[in-house]
Amino acid sequence: MSEAIFEDFVLPLFLCVVLPITIVLIVSRLKMNRDNKRAEIIIKALESNADVNADKLIESLNQSQRSERGDVQNRRLLRGCIFSLLGLVAIIAGVVFAFNGEPVSKALLLGGGFLAIGASYMIVYFVSRTNVPQSGESAE
Repeated sequence: MSEAIFEDFVLPLFLCVVLPITIVLIVSRLKMNRDNKRAEIIIKALESNADVNADKLIESLNQSQRSERGDVQNRRLLRGCIFSLLGLVAIIAGVVFAFNGEPVSKALLLGGGFLAIGASYMIVYFVSRTNVPQSGESAE
């Protein structure tokens, strides 16, 4: 009885509600922490030396952010390839198992989901890669 409650209620609740909320909170906290650190750097530089050019300091901090954008693009491409390949492998395994007479609806469904996620990462990569400046270019 307790396993049925766990499988029917607790596990889906955890996977569909708690896990996504936790991931969003962690990512937002990381971004807030990064922004707070940059603000602290600018404030300390202005307090310690009044001759500091704040515009150049902010620009140098943003240049590191531009290189992070390229890293994000590379991660999108990598995730797209990984999920697409996982989806293809699961679909092929599902078809092979189907020829052996075994039920495979879960494998095909999982493969379709992975393939859809991989395709969406690839689409976002190819659409947004023209918006990211190449190394050496300015983002103005």
